[in-house]
Amino acid sequence: MSEQVVWVDADGVQTSLHSGSILSLIDRIGDTVPPYETLMEEVPGEAGGRVRLVKVKMREIQLPIVVRESSRAALVATLRTLAYALNPYRGEGVLDCSGG
Repeated sequence: MSEQVVWVDADGVQTSLHSGSILSLIDRIGDTVPPYETLMEEVPGEAGGRVRLVKVKMREIQLPIVVRESSRAALVATLRTLAYALNPYRGEGVLDCSGG
């Protein structure tokens, strides 16, 4: 089963980043386990401490992609569509990586 990489934008529109003219590369950075921050509390009279809070910290994922088309006009159209789908001013989106 091949890996599927899909961007779901704020409107719920899915854009495949691993099919047709758009190909996501394997050299991703930051797509594994996110960094965690643990807040510990010392308890007087006891050894060690207690975990009070675990926070998942923000991370940035770098996903290199290659866009190929048969003509310059098709390439410009695909790049515009991709830029619109990934535009952060449209709201939050979700990167869904499954399979593989």
